[in-house]
Amino acid sequence: MPASLKNYGNWMILKKLGQGGFGEVLHWRNSQTGQEIATKRLKDGSSLSTDERCKLFDRWRQEYNWTRNLTEMPYIVRGIFLDDTDPAFMNYLNSNHGHDLPVIVMEYCNGGDVRRLLQQPENANGLSEFEVREILRSLRLALEYLHRRYSICHRDLKPDNIVLHRGDNGKRQYKLTDFGLARHNQNLKTLQQSVVGTIHYYAPEVVDTGRYNNKVDYWSMGIIAFELCCGRLPFIPHSSHFNIIVNVGKKPRECISISQDPDSTSESFIFHNELPKERHLTEVRAKKMTYWLRSALDAKYQTRGTFHNDDEKPVTDEVQTPAIFAELDKLLDCKVLTVFAACSYKCLAYEITPQLATISDLQHLIARDTGIAQESVVLLLPTGHPHKRITEQTRPADLFVDHWQDTSGRSRSSIPPVMIYVLDLNGTYNFPEPNLTPLMRLFMPPTAKRLETWMSKQLALEVNFLLSEEQRKFKMLLLSLRDHVLTLEDALLTFKPHIEALNAQKLKFMGAIDYFRALQNAGHEFFLKMYQNNAPGLSNWETKWVNFSSAWNVIRDSIDRIIARFESVLRDVRKHVDDKICDKMINQDLYKVEKFRATYLRSYELKVVEFREILIAFAEERNEALNNQSVKYLRESTFELYRQTIKISYTIQMIKNKWPDMENQFMALQLEVWKNAADNSRRASIAELNHTMGSLTLDDSRGEIPTFFDPQTPSLIDSALKLKDLLVKEMETD
Repeated sequence: MPASLKNYGNWMILKKLGQGGFGEVLHWRNSQTGQEIATKRLKDGSSLSTDERCKLFDRWRQEYNWTRNLTEMPYIVRGIFLDDTDPAFMNYLNSNHGHDLPVIVMEYCNGGDVRRLLQQPENANGLSEFEVREILRSLRLALEYLHRRYSICHRDLKPDNIVLHRGDNGKRQYKLTDFGLARHNQNLKTLQQSVVGTIHYYAPEVVDTGRYNNKVDYWSMGIIAFELCCGRLPFIPHSSHFNIIVNVGKKPRECISISQDPDSTSESFIFHNELPKERHLTEVRAKKMTYWLRSALDAKYQTRGTFHNDDEKPVTDEVQTPAIFAELDKLLDCKVLTVFAACSYKCLAYEITPQLATISDLQHLIARDTGIAQESVVLLLPTGHPHKRITEQTRPADLFVDHWQDTSGRSRSSIPPVMIYVLDLNGTYNFPEPNLTPLMRLFMPPTAKRLETWMSKQLALEVNFLLSEEQRKFKMLLLSLRDHVLTLEDALLTFKPHIEALNAQKLKFMGAIDYFRALQNAGHEFFLKMYQNNAPGLSNWETKWVNFSSAWNVIRDSIDRIIARFESVLRDVRKHVDDKICDKMINQDLYKVEKFRATYLRSYELKVVEFREILIAFAEERNEALNNQSVKYLRESTFELYRQTIKISYTIQMIKNKWPDMENQFMALQLEVWKNAADNSRRASIAELNHTMGSLTLDDSRGEIPTFFDPQTPSLIDSALKLKDLLVKEMETD
């Protein structure tokens, strides 16, 4: 038996990282250099037969060699060489090992393994989409490297053998480890013969025939993928090994999971062709994952890893990249635009494709999925969105934010939960009742049916998803309201310099008109003399002047009213910003999710009576939250402020568009008065008036008014113009 290890020189034993039937892994740190390593050693093999000991020792030497050779792949735990840098320490490790076998020295990964990640309460229903992708990408790269570069079949893929390392920059990297059961083949098509691996993760042919090839790793990768997505194993994990093997053998290719029928009096099973709803994957990626899992979890190894193209022709491994990995790459690499429709309380997702080319295309899909009219779909960007503002030139691809894909627990507080919020232009909100699972509906009414242990665990997982998902959606509702208010404030502040410019030009124009009237009054007799032989001309000019004055009064009054409205709206918006109603509620555990997890996700002993009480309490809390008077007032008032902001935006732009016409009319009236003047003094007056007009041109150096939610506003302004004259009747003083 190997001797117990102690601290040696500068090397300190920090803790035991893992322990199996015959080995253990220790964590060491060099107190002088700070280097950290992991060592793997055999403990005792005395209980094994001679043949078993020979196999174990052969596998150990093979694992030792592979660990030291597979150092160029970043997604595989690499071996550490201390033979030259610290031979005394290596001699200490090996001399206390026994069996004439070397100790395996590896890099230390400081984040634990994926099994531990899955066991965290917040991951009871699976990991976030981002983490699922990161883990599968690392596993896929490591596995293809082993299969194609070294012809190695791992044969023991499971979450326990995928470890996490956090770099100094906080970046996570997942790595494959433990090659104790790996097997080398010169030809991966060659069938191997022996039963190895871990129950629930090894392929059916391992038990059926004991003869298999590298496709057993495809199966194990599929099991891992399902578990990452859903937080549980796919094939009746609570049942006997015999039941699992029998039912997996009977399942069709389309089936990706099997569950026991809770409503059956006998032991019967249900075959599922889709991922369960209790997971954190978007619908886009869940659909792709389902397609991929149907191949990875094909019980027939002959067709496992194959797919069919559009012509229904099988796509196999006879390509540069095996089909199982190529299809997984499509799943992992697609860009998904995440959306929360606050108006319908629904999470949506859309893949960025060439067909999704315009904002109108996106609005069409959202209208289809929410039931609101396309012209009423309002897109709101979360605070901090790099695109800043949606315009007519914006494409849906522009709204995708790559670094916002990580919505895992460590990032939820620093980035928005989605890339777009959706509001209804009519300001309406619809909160549909949450969907209860068949198991919930079975035990919600009084029933004499017994809640078995596996049912209790499944029920606890489903209730956990219901509570956490509803709490997540309520938080997104609050975030959408908060960001709506902040967006209004930002838009109003961009209007301010334009409004100030309008007011300044209004004052200049008023001065010019007063100056012209003063000249008229001063030269009244000459003015009449010019038209003494042209009474119709004088009448026509006076009519033009009256029309011009009337139009100018409308513009002048509109500017005064829009200034008043702007100040009123900005004041109300800032009041909402200062109230911080949403901030006060966002981090509250409204549905007592943490308490539920602490109570029921450790023991999974959820009783029927407790389940009903929890659901009734949740229904009351949900109703209270969604009908909270402060939140309801914020929803309604924010939409009214939104409408007023749009009107301000377009009214400013229309006044700016009208301004040149007012200038031209005024200039024409001046020229008509003075065009017949013959003496130089009168011509000097014309020059002086022209100089004055030059100062009246509206300053456009600030550019166009930034329109607010451009894709929606044309229809809004059309409606407003049909209802009232926007410049006159709609600009009443608040």
